[in-house]
Amino acid sequence: MVRGLLLLMMFVAEATLAANSLTVRVDRNAVVLGESLQLEITAQVAGATPPLETLSLDVLRANFEIQDLSRNLQTGMRDGRLTTTQILTVTLYPLRSGRLKIPKLNILQASSLELAIMVQDAGTSIPRVLLRAGIEPRSPHARETVLLYLDVYDNGSLVWAPIEVPTAPGLYLRALAQSRRNDSIDGATFNVLRYAWAATPLRDGEHTLQFPLLRAHKFGVRLRYAAPPLTFTAQAVPAYLPVHVSVGPAPELQVENLPLENVVNRPENWRLRVSGTGLSANGLAQMLAATLGAAPGIQFYPLDIEAEDATRATGLAQTFHVTLPFQALQHGELELPELALPYFDPQRERLASVVLAGQRITAISPWRQRVLWGGGVGIALLVLAWPARRLVVALRRYRQRARGLRRIQRAQNIHALKTALLEFDAVGTSTYKPPPTLRQWLRHARIPQRLDAELCASVFRLERGCYANHSGADDFSDLQRALLWSLK
Repeated sequence: MVRGLLLLMMFVAEATLAANSLTVRVDRNAVVLGESLQLEITAQVAGATPPLETLSLDVLRANFEIQDLSRNLQTGMRDGRLTTTQILTVTLYPLRSGRLKIPKLNILQASSLELAIMVQDAGTSIPRVLLRAGIEPRSPHARETVLLYLDVYDNGSLVWAPIEVPTAPGLYLRALAQSRRNDSIDGATFNVLRYAWAATPLRDGEHTLQFPLLRAHKFGVRLRYAAPPLTFTAQAVPAYLPVHVSVGPAPELQVENLPLENVVNRPENWRLRVSGTGLSANGLAQMLAATLGAAPGIQFYPLDIEAEDATRATGLAQTFHVTLPFQALQHGELELPELALPYFDPQRERLASVVLAGQRITAISPWRQRVLWGGGVGIALLVLAWPARRLVVALRRYRQRARGLRRIQRAQNIHALKTALLEFDAVGTSTYKPPPTLRQWLRHARIPQRLDAELCASVFRLERGCYANHSGADDFSDLQRALLWSLK
């Protein structure tokens, strides 16, 4: 009975295996590198379990890039048994040219046949494409920013899509602008499209970078190309080198001129422009903070660092605009501190610095300026007070003499002429009191020396005329003219 049971189980197992099948086929056996092919995997098994859900396609990844997958599941009765048929359609892109194989696939003790695919370098409509990756210099130092590139060679008929930034552990990449050039290989002319990145190894040792699949199209035909991986070794930097110190060529440092005069306690901005490779905003902040404290009489505020837009840059250097706010705390000549940007020179393998000499500024206190200005104005007023007073006195004397001359000119007789002469303000003071006699007036009169004799003679004539019985009109007019001439 046991033997019969075993025979029954073997019969059922053989019947089940006979119901399982696995077939693999492709839409074409020959393609051009970059083109795709469709792989169709069909599995038929007894029962309701989908047979291809657990099928691993990792064996295909050695020769092909798997892009799209679609599944179709059908369940029905066949020969009185429940049968499940599942179809898996896969889009494959060859990774290289030559004879590639699709190996045998196995499910539930059912196997497929091995298929051979012939991949050509070029076809009638698809040109030959070469991919070359590299890094310059070939063996950089850790934390040194270098050029990493992927060159695509074709005849210029393909339209290439932008590539995603590849990723690799311990490697920082910053995308640079694409560039084109023409090159010749074995007598054939190629159009070269360069994808480039500024690569910074974050550690020493070996680095391997796998590029994503490159996408192109020509007349609506989608093409995919796999770039070879890039492997390089980064050299170690000295252990004493601080993390924030850049590794690479000497950075360039430019500074804007400050105003000739600065106001005490008024904030000013000291602006710098720093260009170089391997720089970062955090590193610049740490390097500059080490020297900003050594400036007597100057107070610095937190600095501001802004990176210049480098999305279209083709070079490795980055530019940072640094603003150092400060204010002068005292009046006088002050000196901004000397700024030093250390860097590690990979060519000479030594630590060096770019130094910006300190700038001298003149700080002016508004309060001090007001005091000095007020003092200067006071001194100027004191200096000008005496000549101003003399001028006022002279103008007043001039007006008084002019008034006295008009009175003498308007006198109609000898007595009116005497009164006008006695009231003539010869001393030029507002408190002047006329003397009672002509001789007393003559003693106080301030007349130029050359006219004293003529004036005395005229005054004496006037005195004699006042005491005479009569005086002629001609004598009066002549005397009046003589007095006016002497007093002008």
